[in-house]
Amino acid sequence: MAQTHDVTTLIDNARISMLQVRVVLICIVIGMLDGFDIQVVGVIAPTLAEAWQVPVKDFGPLFASGLVGIAVGAFTLGPLGDRYGRKRTIMISTFIFGLFSLFTAFASNIPEMIVARFLTGIGLGGVMPNIITLTAEYAPARARATTVTLMFCGLPIGLMLGALSGASLIPIYGWQSAFVIGGVLPLLMLPLIWKAMPESIRFLVASGKEPDKVRKLMRQIIPGANFGAQDSFTVAEAPPKGFPVRLLFVGGMGLNTALVWVSFFMNLLVMYFLVNWLPLLFVQLKLPASVAFQSTAAFNLGGMIGALLIGRLLDRANPFPILAGAYGIAALAIPAITTAAQSGHPLLLISAVAIAGVGVMGVQIGMNAVTANIYPVSVRATGIGWALGVGRFGAIIGPLIGGLLLGLGLTSPQVILSTIVPILVAAVALILLGLRGRGGTMAEGRGRRTEVSG
Repeated sequence: MAQTHDVTTLIDNARISMLQVRVVLICIVIGMLDGFDIQVVGVIAPTLAEAWQVPVKDFGPLFASGLVGIAVGAFTLGPLGDRYGRKRTIMISTFIFGLFSLFTAFASNIPEMIVARFLTGIGLGGVMPNIITLTAEYAPARARATTVTLMFCGLPIGLMLGALSGASLIPIYGWQSAFVIGGVLPLLMLPLIWKAMPESIRFLVASGKEPDKVRKLMRQIIPGANFGAQDSFTVAEAPPKGFPVRLLFVGGMGLNTALVWVSFFMNLLVMYFLVNWLPLLFVQLKLPASVAFQSTAAFNLGGMIGALLIGRLLDRANPFPILAGAYGIAALAIPAITTAAQSGHPLLLISAVAIAGVGVMGVQIGMNAVTANIYPVSVRATGIGWALGVGRFGAIIGPLIGGLLLGLGLTSPQVILSTIVPILVAAVALILLGLRGRGGTMAEGRGRRTEVSG
């Protein structure tokens, strides 16, 4: 007799399969490439400032251009994952950021580089919400936050490698080498993504596409399961019609969406301010370039460690006090950074920057996992994409504020200390979200059921 199987329940109750491991590993590598490409602009800035005779305060628009592109990509390409599939959108986005990163290596002045970074950013912005969504939809509920944060660790690993490239590749092969690597590797990844990465099984079921492929994927997730040709599979939500942004504000979700957006905006403002400006600010403080690059790498390493710790805690407890507490740690680390930088103690400086990374970047990665659970499958990529897109406006403003504050005559330590304010605002937003009782599993099972039959 034909049976109906709930895909969510099957995945939640099954052991982790090699198919799910493969999905996470591929998404980690894509995240690494994304992070590498984001970081190298900040890394090459001291070299470009000297080679092209550009004042340090004028680098704000260059830093911001890629982030504007990321915002555009998150708003436009991100929701395409809900309409046309996660895998297809990931491939298109990877092609875009790989191609235009390669083009950046041929820029001969700041305006040309600004255009190239904007176009690169569109691809970077489209890929991230979809690899987060794909990972979340293949992960069982009991380990979803851990799985998403583990996958997202690819971003700080890539950021760290991008920072270290400043001390290895650039002195030998020039600043162009970083963009050649950042462009060629994503393009080489495309055949692997096409061959080895499956489409989201929940997307396939919710959209009513390819029931035979759904059956094949479920047999890989649950080896030995006897799914008959007439069996059907369901998910809890119906597929959206058009671009479902308005659904982020219905059913009591409006205030939650607004608080998530405030947290993303403020956190990404701080995160990209530090990622882009720390190397230049430390060099201005007469620190050796090697210490500046090592400190930036430490920020990303701290973010990866923080993400793993926070992700594990999120699967066990209420996420919002954990995330707000991590912000408090980051706020305390910022004055330690300025003190260590002024006193010239490299070990203390690197340690303080790493602790800030635990809070700032670790919380951002944790928020990606929490946001993936706030929204139902039908608008999950849209919810994450728009949260990241709104956050990118903070990421854009952060680097611009750095240049503005330097132009107003603030010292490097004063500019770094200014990041405490947005950190505290983000912490308050998360506390309010927690007081509303919006835990990480609230969206599971919401909505009506959709069937795909054989």
